[in-house]
Amino acid sequence: MLVQIAVRTDIWKETIILLPRVTLAMPQQYGVEGFRREDLPLLPEPFRFIVRQIRKDGEYINDPAAVKQLGIIKNYFNRSEKIIVATDAGREDELIFNSCLNSDKPYLRL
Repeated sequence: MLVQIAVRTDIWKETIILLPRVTLAMPQQYGVEGFRREDLPLLPEPFRFIVRQIRKDGEYINDPAAVKQLGIIKNYFNRSEKIIVATDAGREDELIFNSCLNSDKPYLRL
């Protein structure tokens, strides 16, 4: 999956996100431990997103590449006047843009 975000600063800047850099939070992060039928369906309000996790030394940590890419995007957003989003409007990419990379700045859709 590919999302391209172009950001206008003093010159046009562009970054490409190779998704998924973020993912839905796991049940444990909503306070659900183990598997019990009575916990289903799990429909939290709201859904939470977390930085993609990788397994290292038997535990999960934030993926350094994902953290770096999200930092670049945040920097672009903070410096921009306007954002151009080239996501598939009805899909996961749009949900991620609106939920995780939300900004008060105006944005245009390609």
